[in-house]
Order: sequence, then structure tokens, then C-alpha cells
Amino acid sequence: MKKKIIRSFIFLSLVLILIAGVWVNQTYEPTQNAMNYTLDTEKVAVIEERFGLTFIPVHKKNSTGIIFYPGAKVEPEAYSPLAHKLAENGYLTTIIEMPFNLAVIDIDRGKEVMTQYEKISQWYIGGHSLGGAMAGSFANDNKDLLEGVFFLGAYPVDNFTDGSLDVLLINGSLDTIIDRSRLEEGKNLIPKNSKNIIIKGGNHSQFGSYGLQRNDQPAEISNEKQQEQTIELIIELIKNEY
Repeated sequence: MKKKIIRSFIFLSLVLILIAGVWVNQTYEPTQNAMNYTLDTEKVAVIEERFGLTFIPVHKKNSTGIIFYPGAKVEPEAYSPLAHKLAENGYLTTIIEMPFNLAVIDIDRGKEVMTQYEKISQWYIGGHSLGGAMAGSFANDNKDLLEGVFFLGAYPVDNFTDGSLDVLLINGSLDTIIDRSRLEEGKNLIPKNSKNIIIKGGNHSQFGSYGLQRNDQPAEISNEKQQEQTIELIIELIKNEY
């Protein structure tokens, strides 16, 4: 009887491991258009590094860098259009490649970028969905290393009300994935002068370029338009224009 219980336990454990392995490997892949932005252009050089993809401005440069944490199970290349266009505006931008595409596994990985690009004097960090929340946790633990943090289709789980960092929240009006009650709670964790933007017609998925995420509502604006608005708001955050 005892041996039978042990065999059953081992079998169940193997099944659970198999299920977990399948779940982890079912990722949201970048669109072909997104992959086009992983290539070098006259304005931006793209480098594959041990910690992710870095988009380096070729001509228009400044001393500010951006670190980006992807959403859960979303492959980093899906955010290449966003990162590439930020780099076109002069901001070195790195999309972190997380273990198993889950930012919660290695929250502190952003420090590797800072070490690699020590000539950058100002850093901002942000992310999408779970990646946004984890970027926020990193920011909260490393306020002395950063100027600000942004959340895309996400909300903070840490307290930023001391005002030591600039904070930006951006969400889509048609997002049916984000927990609205937690989002409302998160608004109480940011400084009163923070910008909280709702992109009309935007959804959860279109902060990246990987198609429509399961359980999300189709957007009423294009992927490009939602990301253009997002880029403008991130640049406003950096330039402290609000």
C-alpha cells in the first residue's frame, strides 16, 4: 500500500511538472512587423545581449536610458517597435529577457543594464502587465538609481507616494485583462502629481505587438496609434513636461 502511494505521488509530480513545462513554453510571439524592428537602421543599432535586446541611438543621443520589463509569457521581441522608436528619439532602450518570460523570477535583472551602460546618467524603468508591476518593485527598491517608473496595462504594488520618483500610469479603455479593483488601489500608491492616462479605444495587448491576448477585448484603434501615444507619454515623463 505504501509503495502504491509513493508511486502515485511520483506520477502526479511528473504530470504537474509536465503541465508546468507546457504552460511556460506557450508564449505570445512577436508579429512579423515587430521582428522588423529588431534590425539595425540608420537611426538605431540593435544589439542582442546576455540580458536582452538593446536599442542604441546612432546619431541622436542623450544621457538617459530606459529599461523595459515584458509582460508575462510575452517574448521580448514583441516590444521592439516601442523600444526602437524610443531609441529613435535618442533614448538607449533595453528590453529585458526574463527567465521563462516571467519578470517575477528575476526582478533585479535591470541592474545588469545599468552596469553595462555606466555612462548613462539617468535611468527610467517600466514594463507591461506583470512586467510593469515587477519593474515597479525594482524601482521601489532602487529609488537612488532611477528618475522615474512607468506602468503599461499595469499598476504599482509598492508605495511611491514619497515623491522620490516620477510615476506614469497608462492603460487602455478596453483592457479586459487588468484587475480594475487593484488598479484603483494602485492609484493610491503614487504621488498626487503623477499622470494617469487612459488611452481611448486601446486594450491590454497593444502595448506590445503580439496579436490579441486571450481574454482581452479587441481594440478600436490601431496597434501603431496606441504605441505612438504611449511613446509620447513616456517621453513627456522623461522631459518632466507635466
